[in-house]
Amino acid sequence: MQDLVGNHLCKIDAKGRVMFPARWRKQLDDVLHQGLYLSKNIFEPCITVYTYPEWRKITSELESLSPFSKHGTEFSRRLNENTADVELDSAGRILIPQFLMDWAKIDLKKSNELLFLGLGGRMELWVKEVREGRRKEEAELDMETLAELARKEIRESKAEGRK
Repeated sequence: MQDLVGNHLCKIDAKGRVMFPARWRKQLDDVLHQGLYLSKNIFEPCITVYTYPEWRKITSELESLSPFSKHGTEFSRRLNENTADVELDSAGRILIPQFLMDWAKIDLKKSNELLFLGLGGRMELWVKEVREGRRKEEAELDMETLAELARKEIRESKAEGRK
């Protein structure tokens, strides 16, 4: 697992390409040749970015679901149809597919500044203004409250036998 932290401001070009952060390219050098997986975030209007090893963890969990599980099959179907595998080009950029730009509110007619956020083993890609708006909406939850809620989820997850 990688420990991706911090945030990186970048611009998207007229063709929908964004420079992948240089610091993370160095950090992920051993896995970037396997590509990246860009997916609609389940909860927010942003793009979740996974390395291949992190994506395999998710798909391995999904493969453990019974093919006779209606909800599991539909979730797997939706997750996969809303994900694209991409590679860095020779300049270190990734091309964001149009359906993901639409989801994340990326408008190439504007000079969108994008924000990469590191979340340990995965990343998120946000339109800077959208992320700032979400941060203001969530301002009523201070770090102490968020930490308590997260700890509660971790305890419940461990009680259910998940990691």
